[in-house]
Amino acid sequence: MEEFVYDVLNNDSWWWEVGRRSLVKNLLQRYGLNGANPGKSRRPDILEIGCGAGAMLQDLEQFGTTVGMDIAEAAPQYWRERGLKSVSLADATALPYREAQFDIVIAVDVLEHVDDDGKAIREMQRVCRPGGKLIVTVPAFQFLWSRRDVQCHHMRRYTLEEFRTKLLHGGFRIIKATYINMPLFFPLLMMVKAGQLSSKRAPSLRMDYALVPPPINKLLSNVVDYEAQLLQHISLPIGSSIACVGTKAR
Repeated sequence: MEEFVYDVLNNDSWWWEVGRRSLVKNLLQRYGLNGANPGKSRRPDILEIGCGAGAMLQDLEQFGTTVGMDIAEAAPQYWRERGLKSVSLADATALPYREAQFDIVIAVDVLEHVDDDGKAIREMQRVCRPGGKLIVTVPAFQFLWSRRDVQCHHMRRYTLEEFRTKLLHGGFRIIKATYINMPLFFPLLMMVKAGQLSSKRAPSLRMDYALVPPPINKLLSNVVDYEAQLLQHISLPIGSSIACVGTKAR
């Protein structure tokens, strides 16, 4: 993605980042730690693929021993600022880790960037321990394609059914599959259809990334956090993104 995007991702209070971190935390507590915990002798080993500026990786430290990687050369400066140590530059289609090394593998908004997403999923399966969990999110619906996808260097957007199929073919059994960001779906659709996010228009950091005034940012943060909590118990029929939890067969 464009390097300036990492400045946005490095804002821990940005409502989108708040929502993603809350989503992963809630899915991890509901599904990820169940069966992935190796026992009292050690904490679970967690890999975050595409850890970006490192905010999520810091949150994950409360759950286990964390390792992070990203392909962007802009990322290490943010890792240094956050004091992150177990991080490296690597490619999601050629993970530099042992087979069955991790109890939990997390990839938030990563696979849409990868040319061969099937190969990346197989790599996630390879490094995941039997009985381990995968938590993954991707953007939904090709008809929502916008300038933001171009700026983020996305290759595609997915439907829930086609993404489930990709995970199944990659060796994971699906235990949770849902659309997410339902409150954003219709506003985003209207903006795309109205041409507000057309690739022909000049880029707008404020519009494309919804860098809103603090009171609105707080409101949106509460909305996405509440949805993340609900997703422990329900699945949504529509949304601007997709979240899945898979498990590797024992």
